[in-house]
Amino acid sequence: MARMALKERREELIAAAIRVVTREGVAKTTTRPIVREAGMNLGVFHYCFDSREDLLEEVITRITDGFVIASRQACAGETELRPAVEKSLHAFSASVARVVREPHPLSTAVPGNQPAA
Repeated sequence: MARMALKERREELIAAAIRVVTREGVAKTTTRPIVREAGMNLGVFHYCFDSREDLLEEVITRITDGFVIASRQACAGETELRPAVEKSLHAFSASVARVVREPHPLSTAVPGNQPAA
């Protein structure tokens, strides 16, 4: 594996965790399948994250941040409160609905999350 900065390793592990959680569910997602998916070893994982829970908190943050971004983009430039709120809520609910119905919803909830090459 090529030398990677800590931030890049963290990003790879987060993307891998999203893919593994999508396939296996949260309860069955352990650090071993995550590092295998990312092509790393457990030592790298523990260098980047304190625990599985720490990583999963970051995964949740990424997904919810995606919902917030969609909501903000939907109402950008809107000058009236009611249309801004309506557009924002519609975008938010559409993002949540997409996560619920897509075959691999978590992996598409975060823009740019693609399987490791």
